[in-house]
Amino acid sequence: MIPQSTIDQILTVPILDVVKDYVELKRNGLNYTGLCPFHTEKSPSFSVSPVKNIYKCFGCSAGGGPIKFVMEKEKLPFAEACRKLAKKFNIPIQEEDQTPEQKAAQNRRETLYVVNSYAAAYFKECILAPEHKEALAYARSRWTDDTLKTFEIGFAPDSWDGLLEYSRKLGIKTESLIEAGLLKESQKTGGKPYDFFRGRLMIPLHDKYGRTIGFTGRNLKPDSKAKYLNSPESPIYQKGKTLFGLNWAAHSIKEQGFAYLVEGNADVIRLHQLGILETIGSSGTGLTLDQVLEIKKLCSSVTLIGDTDLAGQRAVDRSAKLIIGAGMNCNVVKLPSADGQKADPDSFFTDPDQVKEFVKANIRDYIIDLAQSWQEKSHAPDFKLRAIEEICFLISKLNPSGHEVYIDQVSRLIKPKKAWKDKLKEILKDSLPESEEKDFKRSLRTSALRIGITTASTRTITVITSIPRKASSGAATLY
Repeated sequence: MIPQSTIDQILTVPILDVVKDYVELKRNGLNYTGLCPFHTEKSPSFSVSPVKNIYKCFGCSAGGGPIKFVMEKEKLPFAEACRKLAKKFNIPIQEEDQTPEQKAAQNRRETLYVVNSYAAAYFKECILAPEHKEALAYARSRWTDDTLKTFEIGFAPDSWDGLLEYSRKLGIKTESLIEAGLLKESQKTGGKPYDFFRGRLMIPLHDKYGRTIGFTGRNLKPDSKAKYLNSPESPIYQKGKTLFGLNWAAHSIKEQGFAYLVEGNADVIRLHQLGILETIGSSGTGLTLDQVLEIKKLCSSVTLIGDTDLAGQRAVDRSAKLIIGAGMNCNVVKLPSADGQKADPDSFFTDPDQVKEFVKANIRDYIIDLAQSWQEKSHAPDFKLRAIEEICFLISKLNPSGHEVYIDQVSRLIKPKKAWKDKLKEILKDSLPESEEKDFKRSLRTSALRIGITTASTRTITVITSIPRKASSGAATLY
């Protein structure tokens, strides 16, 4: 098994040096263009971006990073593509030994990646079929053709065995389709498998390497109960670990130094269509620590744009505290709610300039915004103490260099400043493990004696500087 650190290193190899072995490219501004190696064409629609380290075909929607290019072009599984690139770019691989059980599990995962990629191809074929023109018309009413190709949006016909029959012709085992969550079995059908997604617009879900790991199906039938239906979890898809759009957004997030985080997949697609490429989504579920830590590998700041309903605002509060708890800065952008109707990024944003202007005018630091919300009800001492404690706890999780800045701003909203300083000192002191605190004090006393500081002064310095140091995230660049 190839170590994750090696995979991350392979992802950074120059995409231009990979693609030019297969495609004749010509420079076009910052990018390079050529005939797509994945479909027949006469006019170049294939583009390579050395800056973003990705390739993209605007004719067939193929796209991704160096590993995915080799996988698609050479028809290689993920591990073999990594080995080929490592050899080309002289990256040493010290593979970890696998037990027979681990090898079997790896083979199962590779099979599921292939099964999902075939399913995605089937759904894309279906949305272009004349008998499904209503589905295509609906998709085009929301997104451009380029966006539909980029996100590989397709359609699952309202059929019980459409995908099943398609897969049988390709020799795909039914058991693999069931494990991928594409087929279901029911006692009502006597155990006979049937298509899980029916009558739905299909949005593929990808991991950070661009591999298809599952789907979100958007209901197009008026009598269906669930508006959105996700693939069940599988060996390659865990909802709480997946960030929608990360495979496309990773480079932009790294480049910009922050990420926009929205709730739904449609929100991500909308903002990407408007050129806001540093946008990712939590796939309509509550943000998890695993997702936050994945974002932290790329940037140190997240801006939340939530839905305007009560559930959406509660999700923003919970997400913000989770993000800050991981040591990242967090901003919020609140959308207006028209006549009490729910608004979300997909329905609210309409053009790139509007996004930039609205965000610029409405972005707020979450901690400062929280202090402002407490300000109105902090006249009573007990509310004031609760506000100071809650907000100081959040401040304590951030980089120590910013503590004084935050204390200065929040104390203007809720006085006195001394109460803020005292509470933050208390929290920071309590956050240091007892054994570490003793060692810290001992070393500080030694240093103090060397420079002639009195014992009383030493105690003061201990309080001020007892700030737990944050470990490096060991982040590796995805693209």
